[in-house]
Amino acid sequence: MEKSRIAALVDGIFAVAMTLLVLDLKLPEGLKMSSDAEVWRQLLELTGRFSTYTLSFIVLGTFWIGHHSLFHFVRKVNRGLLWLNLLFLLFITLLPFSTNLLSAHTHLQIPIVVYGINLLLISLSSLLQLSYLAHHPELSHDQLTPSWIANIRRRISIPAVIVVASIATSFYNPNFAMTAYWLLLVYHFLPGRHHRPPEVDQ
Repeated sequence: MEKSRIAALVDGIFAVAMTLLVLDLKLPEGLKMSSDAEVWRQLLELTGRFSTYTLSFIVLGTFWIGHHSLFHFVRKVNRGLLWLNLLFLLFITLLPFSTNLLSAHTHLQIPIVVYGINLLLISLSSLLQLSYLAHHPELSHDQLTPSWIANIRRRISIPAVIVVASIATSFYNPNFAMTAYWLLLVYHFLPGRHHRPPEVDQ
């Protein structure tokens, strides 16, 4: 099976998930505002939801880039890798739900934990795909060397550690745990070798 079909599916799923995130940004139904001051007040009340939307949108973007980077090394797809990709997409499609739960309850622990578990499941499914490719070299290009496998594994694992730390922190201070999720973005925007994948034979 060629990888182009699964790449198209992944792109479509990510597009839908990222679009669904914005549906949570809405004013109360039936609300009538008679002044600009009232409009500003309502918009300011959406600040928390907008912050969570921005976080999840960029997080989804980093997972999409990560998947694209991994499949840069893939030459062809078999049923095993296909099912692992479907597992990955299952957890991607759950992110709008966990984001919606979190955006309305950032001061509570359980929404923070649910959101974190969702991110961990996405990371775990990414690691499973990487491990599968490492054990099935016939599916990948020769440029997927042990060095690159270790590099990609590190780029997936470190954010997962940040998420685990945030979940643990939520037991003591949910507000601080929520803030810790923003470290994911800081980490992903740090320069690194993953930004310069080697050329592969098409």
